[in-house]
Amino acid sequence: MIGEMLKEWRQARGFSQLALALDADISSRHLSFLETGRSKPSPDMVLRLSAALNMPLRERNTMLVAAGFAPCYGDSGIDAEELDAIRKAVALILKSHSPYPAVALNAAYEIVDANDGFRTLFALAGLSHSGDASRLTDLVFEDGPNRNLVENWNETVVQLVVRMRNEIRLHGPTSPLAPVLQRALSQPGVKDALAGHHGVQPAPFIPLILNLGGQRSSWISTMTTFGAPQDAFVEELTIEQFHPADEATEQLVRQLAAS
Repeated sequence: MIGEMLKEWRQARGFSQLALALDADISSRHLSFLETGRSKPSPDMVLRLSAALNMPLRERNTMLVAAGFAPCYGDSGIDAEELDAIRKAVALILKSHSPYPAVALNAAYEIVDANDGFRTLFALAGLSHSGDASRLTDLVFEDGPNRNLVENWNETVVQLVVRMRNEIRLHGPTSPLAPVLQRALSQPGVKDALAGHHGVQPAPFIPLILNLGGQRSSWISTMTTFGAPQDAFVEELTIEQFHPADEATEQLVRQLAAS
């Protein structure tokens, strides 16, 4: 099984056996033996090859287990005691971004935490992030009144699908985001919105234009991740911070913060 996984990731990354062997500083003959099961890797070899393939930490753990070894990286979840410093950092970033909205997302784009600015905007739209939208993508893709809040829906759908597909390529076919994307693509109107946009590259940014309670607002977002994580959950954790894209939105934020 470890050999099949190794070959699958090598091909997904576009490596020949020779290229991967050179990057991992092993012989191509040894790599061939590992892929066919004629040789069994040591834990160090598994980590060396997975690093050369730039595999996510969760997948490195999976490969270690497949080879008969214990996982090397944590996968604790945001409430774990050992991630107390991470929780505090997330809370600090979210709080410091208020009154502008910001959310912390896991690998499946589920909302792990949100700041007051985000909750205020949701309340303006008559939503609750813990109820109506536990996953950020549901607001955009799922058929219903929520996605009608997005005025530039077609443009947003195209760029969000591009972003999700790129993340799945990075994290592999078992990425938690893969079933989220499949569900999104199955929603009415999504495939029509994507028609003619194959091969589109990610835009530097795309304004998200929302109509919330009859008030129009335009936003751009930035992403924050944690450097050199040693925990799979932390590696996948993203903080998305939304910024006003025009003066009208800035004024709306000030009004909401003052009320």
